[in-house]
Amino acid sequence: MEKYQEKIYRLWGKKNPETFPKPNRALIREKTKYYQKEIIESFFPSNKNVNILELGCGYGIFLQACKESGYQNIQGVDLIQECPEFAAKEFGIYSITNASIMDYLYSVKDNEFDIIAAFDVIEHFKKEDIINLLNSIYRKLKEGGLFIMRVPNVGSLQGLYTFYSDLTHEIGFTNTLAEELFCLANFKEIKILPDKKPKIKNLLLRILQKQLKNLLIKH
Repeated sequence: MEKYQEKIYRLWGKKNPETFPKPNRALIREKTKYYQKEIIESFFPSNKNVNILELGCGYGIFLQACKESGYQNIQGVDLIQECPEFAAKEFGIYSITNASIMDYLYSVKDNEFDIIAAFDVIEHFKKEDIINLLNSIYRKLKEGGLFIMRVPNVGSLQGLYTFYSDLTHEIGFTNTLAEELFCLANFKEIKILPDKKPKIKNLLLRILQKQLKNLLIKH
């Protein structure tokens, strides 16, 4: 029987829902600018020849941002069939594999990548699989390599809203949990930073967030 997550992911590629929209030009420009300013310029090395892998790369906008920034050794993997097709047609990126993340990681050599990224991906894994996943990512990185992930922070109102807006989310992260898990997986120099994505669109939640902030300031 098809797993519920796999069924939803398959439908995402066909139905174009709000949680996984097929990007138009405006969205591509917005996300490209975000990735270049907040991720690539902030954390990437000056060496343009580093090997980069994105897990759950979606339609390939982050990889395109890397490409536009001069990084050519880029690879991606995504379970949704439409993703590599879109990236090949729109960006000329042909290095995205249609497979599950774990199957892909098992297929590549250890110490292969300088940078591995996973944006809004790790929270889709079940608790029993998280440590194995992080251990596998650690093995695929070169010595001194960099892993960057973005997940909903359920210690915040916006993070809770994001987490519960997607049925396929399995685990919520807090700063403490994230640091503990990466320590257990042997990562070093762990940094947890706030994300500078656009504000949540839901007006009621924005009002509640503002009121909560005021409450915390006052008390």
